[in-house]
Amino acid sequence: MHWLGFTWGRGLRREGETEKIKERYHRRTSEQRIDLRVAGSTLGGTEVADWDSLGGASWRREAAMLCYVTRPDAVVMEVEVEAKANGEDCLNQVCRRLGIIEVDYFGLQFTGSKGENLWLNLRNRISQQMDGLPPYRLKLRVKFFVEPHLILQERTRHMFFLHIEEDLLAGNLQCSSERAVELSALLAQLKFGDYNQNTAQYHYEEFCMKELTSSTLDSIIAKHKDLEGLSQVSAEYQVLQIVSTLENYGVEWHSVRDSEGQKLFIGIGPEGISRCTDDFVPINRIVYSVVQMATQSGKNVYLTVTKESGNSIVHLFKMISTRAASGLYRAITETHAFYRCDTVTSAVMMQYSRDLKGHLASLFLTENINLGKNYKCVQSADLK
Repeated sequence: MHWLGFTWGRGLRREGETEKIKERYHRRTSEQRIDLRVAGSTLGGTEVADWDSLGGASWRREAAMLCYVTRPDAVVMEVEVEAKANGEDCLNQVCRRLGIIEVDYFGLQFTGSKGENLWLNLRNRISQQMDGLPPYRLKLRVKFFVEPHLILQERTRHMFFLHIEEDLLAGNLQCSSERAVELSALLAQLKFGDYNQNTAQYHYEEFCMKELTSSTLDSIIAKHKDLEGLSQVSAEYQVLQIVSTLENYGVEWHSVRDSEGQKLFIGIGPEGISRCTDDFVPINRIVYSVVQMATQSGKNVYLTVTKESGNSIVHLFKMISTRAASGLYRAITETHAFYRCDTVTSAVMMQYSRDLKGHLASLFLTENINLGKNYKCVQSADLK
């Protein structure tokens, strides 16, 4: 219960300490002409409980902040952190409560004022990134996808599955009709158990954008029957195995406009940067090895790429807001660092620990050394 910037908690265990705190409390509050009378009394519309009903209350941290974190399965977790906590503090607490130690795969997302899906900067204070006052609403999401056999924990793998299942049902991951039949049967096995004609229901069109014909339905039912007795863990693993082979596995999509104002989708993934039309027809894929530099300036992100001729070309991506542009820029640099860099210079790591205004640029340097690709941040002063 929050009152006057303090939080009331459970009783103290050490004998006599409760009375000492009560005495200090009443001495301090009497000077402010505040009287704590009975349980259920109110002050400024906030209910105040008495000491006995709390079993001897103790002070928690003076400053606390509440976050509501929604998991991929729509379960909402209530997380309390210090008012000056950064994003990493909240993420670590969420993963600790879920029993997940492979924290690096995950991140926290929130919705910006213009509807942008933004990643919380884990190195900055939460309150400095969010609009309005707490409680803040966040979403636990997989930020960096890897193949299922590389995941050590079953709980981590389950969270991967929940995220993938959500994307599949939303139509965000498209596959061939053959793969769609397999996925449809596996998801039905997970939801309904062994095949029963009275209960089984199937998703198919969301996976491949094709109509479910009677012959296709027969194929799905046959697959479902073959899965009899398959455990939840095994079924989830098979789903991840199938999806991890798809071209867009682990790709994060951003809505942009090019230099001519045409709407495009830019996908940032493990293999590179994909460009698609607004109806997701592929245009091309830019592999990281030909990317020279990524730069952000205001609402714009510039990507300098080396062409086959050896000359450079600059792609301009216009975003809906500065925060959306920062999100695309960070997606490019962080994804490249996670999947492609053996080492990341301290300058890059530090760029997310402070608010930088104006230009941001990252150089992708390919050198024939054992350390692999170097990756560093250059501020605006270095770009002039």
